[in-house]
Amino acid sequence: MQNQPSNKIFSISGIHNEIEKIIKSVVGDISKQGLKDFIYQSWDKGEILFNVDECYHSSLEFINGLDKDKRFSTASFYLPHQLPSTSTLLYTKEFAARLVHDSAGEKYKHIKFNEYNIEPHHHEVDSIIIATSKCKLTDAEFIIHDSRLKFDTVVRIPFGFASVVCFPRFVNHTFLPSDVGLSTLNITDSYVQPHTNGFSHPAPCNFDDAVVMSYNDYQTMLNTQ
Repeated sequence: MQNQPSNKIFSISGIHNEIEKIIKSVVGDISKQGLKDFIYQSWDKGEILFNVDECYHSSLEFINGLDKDKRFSTASFYLPHQLPSTSTLLYTKEFAARLVHDSAGEKYKHIKFNEYNIEPHHHEVDSIIIATSKCKLTDAEFIIHDSRLKFDTVVRIPFGFASVVCFPRFVNHTFLPSDVGLSTLNITDSYVQPHTNGFSHPAPCNFDDAVVMSYNDYQTMLNTQ
């Protein structure tokens, strides 16, 4: 039986409990060290794509609307050439959890990566990202640059509702939103406020000139090195 968040998740503590259950269902151990171990072990194996169990899908839909809940703080962040994104801080205990809404942008599939709304970047925190929005016409993609490969490549990973990706700090990445944008629950080992100097850094590598690789080919290549 699926959860019924409209009945169960009303108090702040109830929302926190549901976030913990969702993360625990993926990671197992939601302590700070447990999250770090999960991220780095997954990265070492090249297995960075997971899915949230269907029993938590209704909870993800509920969480996707929490930016409208006045009990939580929502802030916009963007560079001058970008459409605004919003970040809603939902949880800060062993880890930080933010709901992030990114706009689609009309030309994001037809221009260079470093010109479109979510330019390639990296963070100084370890991350687990869960898609909370549902696509209508075109799917979203998570795009990652892995410096362990012997040549420049970007891996394009289908990223639909309830998809989960994880990666360590300093890994360059970006997203191609769906036709309705992309909303995610961002889990990090600590909280860094958006629009501060330590929040995000432009990727030094060129995503536009890199070889494009599928997730399956990426896993095969890493396991044969």
